[in-house]
Amino acid sequence: GGKKSSYHEVIGSLRFPECNEALRRIVPRVDLDRISELIDDTCFITDIHRRFYKHMIRNRFEKILLDSFNRLEENS
Repeated sequence: GGKKSSYHEVIGSLRFPECNEALRRIVPRVDLDRISELIDDTCFITDIHRRFYKHMIRNRFEKILLDSFNRLEENS
């Protein structure tokens, strides 16, 4: 079969108008501080899990969503 695309490749390609519209809608609304608070307030997870979740969410937001959003805005 054909190669399966990763969401990182699909979003980062900026080739799909629906994805680009979603980036423009969603990225400005992401509040990493609020997400961090939500993780801190989550019961029954360890501190190491909290740090991991915060790191992964921030990293993916910056490297996938924010980078793609910035390139999209530069090309507009």
